[in-house]
Amino acid sequence: MLSFRAVSLLLGGLRLGACGAGSSPEAPGEPFTEVDSHVLLHTAYSGFTEATRFVVRDSAHWAGVWATAFARQTPVPPLPAVSFANEMVVVAALGARPSGGYDIGIEGVAPEGDGAAVHVVTTAPGDDCITTAAITEPVVILRMAAVGGTVRFPERAETRSCR
Repeated sequence: MLSFRAVSLLLGGLRLGACGAGSSPEAPGEPFTEVDSHVLLHTAYSGFTEATRFVVRDSAHWAGVWATAFARQTPVPPLPAVSFANEMVVVAALGARPSGGYDIGIEGVAPEGDGAAVHVVTTAPGDDCITTAAITEPVVILRMAAVGGTVRFPERAETRSCR
C-alpha cells in the first residue's frame, strides 16, 4: 500500500520536460491518507488530444482508454490487469500542447464521503525554458481502490522556471 505522499513523490520523479527544477509546488490544502494505488502510465506522448479527467469502472471502457493512450505507438503494450470489482482507474490528460515541457500529474487522492478528490497538478514551461518542438499530449493514469461515490478532480497549475 503506497501512501499519498509516496504516490506524489513517485509522480514528481516521473514528470517529463526539458526544463530544470523550478520552485517546489505548494503543499496540498488537505492531508492525504493511505490508498492502494499504482501509476499505470505517465507519458508526454499519448492519443489524448483534448484535456480530460475521468474515472474508468469497467473493462470495456478500460480497453478503449488504453488504446487511446497508445494511439501514436506501435505495438500497443499489453493492457494492465485491473480488478474492477474492487479497483478503478483515474485518467488525467492535459490535451495537445505545442511543445515539450508540459506535464500533468496526480499529487494525491483524498477520501470525500463515499467518493474521492483526485488532486491534479498541471505544469507549463516558463518563458525561459528551451523545449522540444514536438507536439505533446501528456497523460497520467492511476489504478486505485474503487470508491462508490463521486470523484472530483481539483486542479492546480504551475509554471516551471528553467533558470
